[in-house]
Amino acid sequence: ILWAPHPKDWNMRHPFRRICLLALAGLLVSAAQESTARPAHSRRPAPYIVDTSRPFNQYTWITAHNAFSNGSDYRFWYQNQSHSVGEQLQAGVRGLMLDIYESNGAVRVCHSSCGGIEKRLSSYLSEDILPFLSSHKGAVITVFLEDYVSQASLQAELARVPELAGKTFSPDSWPASQDWPTLRDMREANQRLLIFALNGAAGTYRVGSGNVEVMRQESGTVENYWSL
Repeated sequence: ILWAPHPKDWNMRHPFRRICLLALAGLLVSAAQESTARPAHSRRPAPYIVDTSRPFNQYTWITAHNAFSNGSDYRFWYQNQSHSVGEQLQAGVRGLMLDIYESNGAVRVCHSSCGGIEKRLSSYLSEDILPFLSSHKGAVITVFLEDYVSQASLQAELARVPELAGKTFSPDSWPASQDWPTLRDMREANQRLLIFALNGAAGTYRVGSGNVEVMRQESGTVENYWSL
């Protein structure tokens, strides 16, 4: 799955242009990754970007469908990915599609139904995503939640990760514009984690000493049918 720009303005509090999700099968090898033709010692971490002056929606990012279904983080009868979420991020993935359900008193990441023992959403945030952002100061990660949870349950789950406060992209903190902020501006503001929700979990959540913004996916993105 790849991010790509889309010309239509999105209907949120700020008219940033929508980002198009081009759905492709499996985990793709991105042109953003370093060519294997170069000597190993000269390769830079993927993806590498020289020009950070363009609006965020003008970049293309590799995204993993059902990123959690990999045999390491979550064992299901089939696997969409062959690497853990942490390994995917190290390999250059910058978008993670996660399905979340309420199960056994927690918001868990699983597919279709949960058994109550699957890894919690808060664990992915605190063990994989936030540590990666901390050690990779130029990285921007987008999380797409296919959510089947109440806002109250998501609030309780996010509260388990107080260090998440103030780190998510918040449209209200930027001037109204037809374009997204530039990649450079988002890095400098440390708003390097975008969270979208497909269903009813979008909203502003008070976590720790600040807010966590979960944006409506249909307002900020467009997506082709998965089997294209």
